[in-house]
Amino acid sequence: MSDERRSDCVRDKQHLEIARLIVKQPNEVAAQPDPAKLLSDVGNELERFGDLDSASAEFRLAVEREPKNPQFRNSLAWALCLLNRCEEALPHAREAARLLPDDANIQDTLAHAEFGTKNYDRAVHAWEAVLKANPGFMSDKSHVDCLRDKQNLETARSRVSESTKKAAHTP
Repeated sequence: MSDERRSDCVRDKQHLEIARLIVKQPNEVAAQPDPAKLLSDVGNELERFGDLDSASAEFRLAVEREPKNPQFRNSLAWALCLLNRCEEALPHAREAARLLPDDANIQDTLAHAEFGTKNYDRAVHAWEAVLKANPGFMSDKSHVDCLRDKQNLETARSRVSESTKKAAHTP
């Protein structure tokens, strides 16, 4: 491992330890000028290190402090989706999309939450909103994420088409 990479790892571990200390010190959070932002920042650090349960708890606290902040709601929804708790994520994703409808990341989170709850027609609608708002969004994401989104979109479209055909043949 290079000295630069080793230094990055040490700094990252220090950031994680700081984030965990802050989580354990709620009075410190309350004393900050923007406690909701601090909670969200801690959540982002915890998510980055794979501690999704703790991250979602921090995002939830940020949302409780600022329920009309679409970014905090989106972060909570995304963490819950990563935990396969899409039912729980869905109301937060929908509210974030209502508050900031033209944001591609928020629409993408909404699409994942809808897909995860088998609301395929709504997932298609959300992914189409992503592409309409930002045609380059899929190519801006990592290749793996982009392929997963395209596969999910095609699966959702296929399921919507199947259900439409079944409804047409039902007497």
